[in-house]
Amino acid sequence: MAGRLEGRAALVIGAARGIGAAIAARLAEDGARIVIADRMVEVGEKEAKRLGGTFVAADTASEADLRRVRVQISELFGTSQDAARTNRIALVGLRGAGKSTLGQRLANDLGYAFIELSREIEKFAGCSISEIHNLYGTNAYRRYERRALEEAIQIYPEVVIATPGGLVSDSATLNEMLSHCFTIWLQAKPEDHLSRVAEQGDMRPMAASKEALEDLKRILEGRSAFYAKADMSFDTSAQPLEESFQALRAQVRAALKLPL
Repeated sequence: MAGRLEGRAALVIGAARGIGAAIAARLAEDGARIVIADRMVEVGEKEAKRLGGTFVAADTASEADLRRVRVQISELFGTSQDAARTNRIALVGLRGAGKSTLGQRLANDLGYAFIELSREIEKFAGCSISEIHNLYGTNAYRRYERRALEEAIQIYPEVVIATPGGLVSDSATLNEMLSHCFTIWLQAKPEDHLSRVAEQGDMRPMAASKEALEDLKRILEGRSAFYAKADMSFDTSAQPLEESFQALRAQVRAALKLPL
């Protein structure tokens, strides 16, 4: 009888014409919320509008397009929380772990956006990270950090986020990240952390390398329990950059159930 499917969603693939369109129309008559997936965009959109439903383009031109279709369908079926979480990848770890370098390449490979959370924090504050600490203090910095993460989660359905090394120190921000992002701890040997920071142009740690190395080890020891809450970990010291990226790519795609 009419209305027996009220409040339920129905996905109909190829419903822009023929028998698919007839099935979609019948389901709509029974009160179902219609989702039409079809390659014929113009016709599909018109049919979805006629039925008061939603259209998603089933264009198989790229993996990124297909993934967006799956996300939209998941959201419409009310089962999007886990899917949305795995579509956002957060990289954690100390400075020099490879978050920016590997993160950008991973984002390009997946067809995702890439953001440096530190740059977003600076946009919110209107000044550099060091100025935030010097002028407003650590507590203010943590507020900007949390706000930047929350906005990134809201704005980007598919993104790779390179996070500041100390983000895990704030429990509320850490829980926000773990709840909404598939999190990867990028690890490296302490000596590699220092040398990579120096390669980025910051020679301060190398000026007193022995003390800097010991400080880094203490910081890592204090944060390891928080970093370990990540969904997976990856050692960036185990091989050169290209091999590291290929290994990380394979592990991420396997974890997210994506084709290699």
